[in-house]
Amino acid sequence: MTRAPPPPRTRRGLLAAALVAAAPVVYGFLSTEFRGPGIPDGSVIDIRVPAGFSSRQIARLLEAEELIFHARIFDTYVRLRGAARVLKAGRYEIPRGASYAYLLKVLRDGAVATTPLTIPEGLRVEAVAERIAEYTGEAPRSRATSSPRRTASRKGSGSRRS
Repeated sequence: MTRAPPPPRTRRGLLAAALVAAAPVVYGFLSTEFRGPGIPDGSVIDIRVPAGFSSRQIARLLEAEELIFHARIFDTYVRLRGAARVLKAGRYEIPRGASYAYLLKVLRDGAVATTPLTIPEGLRVEAVAERIAEYTGEAPRSRATSSPRRTASRKGSGSRRS
């Protein structure tokens, strides 16, 4: 005697029971993922997003700084929201435990951290360049690497078009 397969009603019941059993696990994973890793303890992470970074590179940077658990999931979230090409470069101060929605809003709006920079009167251009380089963390450009300026004007050059 062979046993007959269970009726379709029983299969649907088993599938429903499996979904009900898996729902808390899936919810727990996703709620933790989208809420952000760690307990919001008030600590703020300072990150710099370089110009030209893709959403995937930004997601990896956030993962390296332990602001998100999975870079691929955050990148997918950003792409599903249609924001992959509108994330802005800059220096951001992001609280630990920030949600995906908050991270996306900050990066899309370009809500960069600002710090005042004072340049005293009378400083020479080289000294100002050094201060700005120190402030931004980049090496100052020398005059040899910057584009040359034209000093001669076209006025009075003797060649007139008629």
